[in-house]
Amino acid sequence: MIDRTYRCNLCRDKHERQDTVGLHWQDWPAKGWIEKPSQETENHLCMRCLSSIQALAPRCGQGFECNGGPTCGSDHK
Repeated sequence: MIDRTYRCNLCRDKHERQDTVGLHWQDWPAKGWIEKPSQETENHLCMRCLSSIQALAPRCGQGFECNGGPTCGSDHK
């Protein structure tokens, strides 16, 4: 049996698979990060870093504070 540890991309701490979120970059239908099982990805976030990111103000893909996320189509005029 292979025992693997995963390293968080932000804090660089080592974690077990169940303590991390796997991240995968997708180009279509919308560019951005999607969550995948940790063992299927090369990018990982630990729960502490994920929680701290979630506490930031929501921003759209244009950098404005809004709830639209990366697919926000507003021109923010």
